[in-house]
Amino acid sequence: MAPSPQDRRKQRRKQVNLRVDFTLGSAQGKAMTVDVSETGLFLNTPLEAADGAEIRMRIFQVPPLPEVAAGGVVRRVVRPGQGTRLTEDGPAEILVLLR
Repeated sequence: MAPSPQDRRKQRRKQVNLRVDFTLGSAQGKAMTVDVSETGLFLNTPLEAADGAEIRMRIFQVPPLPEVAAGGVVRRVVRPGQGTRLTEDGPAEILVLLR
């Protein structure tokens, strides 16, 4: 029996709801995070994306933490959302949330 996706995760995830504005190809959308880790996040969004699609995000953290700009690649699509791997070295601003 294959391991569940949760069993394959290498990084600790933290459940947190943050607003995210994103661009996926020519489409723009809004989402909420379900959880975040040092290497990725899961976005709750009705906008469907293809596995491997590149995404640009603006992540709005709880004040006084700054807004974070990040790039990612869609790695898993599960309605109504998508697992996204960060393509930049886990922005330091997100790592603050994981402490």
